[in-house]
Amino acid sequence: MDRLFLVNFGDDPIYEGVELQTFAATGGGPPEARVLLWRPDTVDVYDLPGRTFDEDVDRGRLEALLSPRDATLQRTDFDYRFGITEHGLDAALQIR
Repeated sequence: MDRLFLVNFGDDPIYEGVELQTFAATGGGPPEARVLLWRPDTVDVYDLPGRTFDEDVDRGRLEALLSPRDATLQRTDFDYRFGITEHGLDAALQIR
């Protein structure tokens, strides 16, 4: 993982927080990304359709890491921006 951005929510009725992770691209392409939406009993994990990983291995690792919460893995499109500017953090996320 290259970068991690985590925001906790204090009063959202569904989610406790959102986590944006970026990874170095395979083959020199653009960075790959993953979004985790934290609920009290599960974590919804979203990967871009083109992200390269072994889903069975990754599911096992996530379940072990997030236990006792369940993990749901889904591939979906989302737009994100995650960088550092001269003014500070520049981050945005939109899941479609």
